[in-house]
Amino acid sequence: MKISLAEAIAATGGRLAANGGKEVVFVGVATDTRKGLKGKLFCALKGERFDAHEFLGAAVEGGAAGVLISREAGPLGVPAILAPDTQRALGLLAKAARRKAGFKVAA
Repeated sequence: MKISLAEAIAATGGRLAANGGKEVVFVGVATDTRKGLKGKLFCALKGERFDAHEFLGAAVEGGAAGVLISREAGPLGVPAILAPDTQRALGLLAKAARRKAGFKVAA
């Protein structure tokens, strides 16, 4: 799934918090900094025992081309999309990707 920065912002209803000085096309979305991140949008999810916002630096070092966050972060050198709820935003990104790919969902 490839999605541009502008498409990701539109799909999530978020706003560009930092652009890192570049327009980007993401090659996918990731939620785990321990797995391949090169060219992907890292979605910082927050759970009861973890907050992936703590791993934004590691995500960028691992090759993430951008981050999806629910609170402001310092300069990371990549585009940052700020959305109120990253879990909901991740679902909205998935919905946009299905539409873009032309997949139909059976109820």
